[in-house]
Amino acid sequence: MATRMPQPIRSASPDQISHWCSALPTVLDCSPDPLFLLDSETRIQILNKAATLYCRTATENVLGRPCAEIIRHNDTNGFASAVTETIRTGKPITWDRKKTTPPCCLEEVTLLPLTPAAGTGAGIIVHIRDITREEKINELMEEADRLATLNRLASGISHQMRNPLSAIMLFTDILADEKRFSRSDQELELLADINNNVRTVTDIITRVLGFTGQDASPALSVDINAMIRDILQLWSPIIKRNSIRVDVSLQPDLGCVTGDRVELGQAVGSLVRNAIESMKGGGTLTLTTARAQSAQNEERALITCTDTGPGIDVELKKSIFDPFFSDKQTNSGIGLSVARRIAGRYGGMLSCLASAPGKTIFSIELPLAPEPRTNEISS
Repeated sequence: MATRMPQPIRSASPDQISHWCSALPTVLDCSPDPLFLLDSETRIQILNKAATLYCRTATENVLGRPCAEIIRHNDTNGFASAVTETIRTGKPITWDRKKTTPPCCLEEVTLLPLTPAAGTGAGIIVHIRDITREEKINELMEEADRLATLNRLASGISHQMRNPLSAIMLFTDILADEKRFSRSDQELELLADINNNVRTVTDIITRVLGFTGQDASPALSVDINAMIRDILQLWSPIIKRNSIRVDVSLQPDLGCVTGDRVELGQAVGSLVRNAIESMKGGGTLTLTTARAQSAQNEERALITCTDTGPGIDVELKKSIFDPFFSDKQTNSGIGLSVARRIAGRYGGMLSCLASAPGKTIFSIELPLAPEPRTNEISS
C-alpha cells in the first residue's frame, strides 16, 4: 500500500485572500453576539448583523467610525490603550462594562487580535457578550453556598446553646417560685422578662435553621408599633450606656401586618443593633412607621431606622446583605442577610435608602394585613 506523502505548505494567493475577506461578513453573521472588525486605527471595517442591531442604526452610519464611539471602556482612553496592547502582545484582552443605553445590561467585551495578511496590516475583532444572566446565576449560586454554610453552622451552634438556655429558664423559674423565695413584684417582673427573652432567643435559633429551605412559620396578625416598643425596651440598657438619644414616630392607625412576630422582631432588631453599634460615641436613633403605597397600589407598612453614625462605604454597600459579611470585628455578619430573607418571606423587602456620614437609613416594607370584614345583618 502506497504511503501518502505530506503536501508542502503553500502560501495563500492574493485571489484566495480576497475571496476569504469577501466571505467574512457571512461568516461573522453566524454569531448571535455582536462582532466588529477593526483596522489598526480602531475604525470599524466590517460588522455582523448582531452588531448592526446592537448599534440600533444602519450599517453605513457605523462603518469607518472609531469603535470607541460605539463601545466605551470603563476608563478614559482605555479602549485605545487596550487595542494598542492587543496588537503589541498578540493576546486577547477582556473587560466587563455596564451598558447604560437601552437595553441596559452587563457586558463582556473581548478584543481578539488578527494575524495580518500580506499587505493588509493588523486588525482586531471586537466580541461583545451579554453576561447579565450569567452573573446573576453566579450570584445566586454563591448566595446558596453561603446560606448552606450558615445552615450547617447554625445546626451545630443551636445544639450547643439549647442546653444552657434551658438551664437559664429552669433557674429563673426556681428563683421566681414564691413557695421557695420571697420576691417583690419588681423582681418577679425582671425574672419573667429574662424567661421571655430566653424563649425569644430559642425561637430565633430554631428559625435560623430553616432559612435555606423550610417553609415560613405560620403567619399571624402582628402589631408593628407594639413590636417596636418591645424591641426598644429590650435594647434600652445598651442605648443608655452608649448615650444614644431615641426618636420614635409611630403612625397610630398603621394597622397590622401578616407574619411571625418573633421573626419580624428579629429583622427590626437587627437594624436597631446595627444602628447602636455604629454610634459608639453617641448619636440619635430614629424609628418611624407609616403607611405607604407600592407600585401596584398595595397598602404597605413602612418601617425606617435611621442613625447618625459614620455611614457605609460605597464599596461595602453592595455587600452588606451578603451572609457573613461584616466590617465589625464583633459582628458575625448574618443579621442583615437573615433580616432581608425574613422580610421576603412575608412579601416585603429590606433596603438601604441612604448611607452618607451622619445619616444611614434602612427601611422594611411589609404588606398590611387585610382589614377584617364585618357581616352586616339587614332587618
